[in-house]
Amino acid sequence: MDESIRSEQESDGGRAEGTEGVSHPTNGTSTLADFDPRETPSSILLSELVAEREGVDPCSLPPVYESVEPEALDNLFTDDRSRRSNVAVTFEYLGYDVHVSPGSMSVTLGE
Repeated sequence: MDESIRSEQESDGGRAEGTEGVSHPTNGTSTLADFDPRETPSSILLSELVAEREGVDPCSLPPVYESVEPEALDNLFTDDRSRRSNVAVTFEYLGYDVHVSPGSMSVTLGE
């Protein structure tokens, strides 16, 4: 899986990197991931990022389909035309604001 995950503090734009390229965000941060949606489906990455923030196994989270249609989300960003466009999707999942655009996802704790 070729992806880069980083944590960015909203207040000052600082970054904190965790071990093995995975961030360990705290309150007041956004988790950002650059990824190839042909290798890692958006719906799977979403579960992994939220699980990382919550400190739980991704399988213990409620299904993504309670917030967004996973297959539609995955297909939206694997299409060649979508990857070259400015399409973006924003929604809420488990109290997090999620923003997905071609090759990028951010998960921010809602206020």
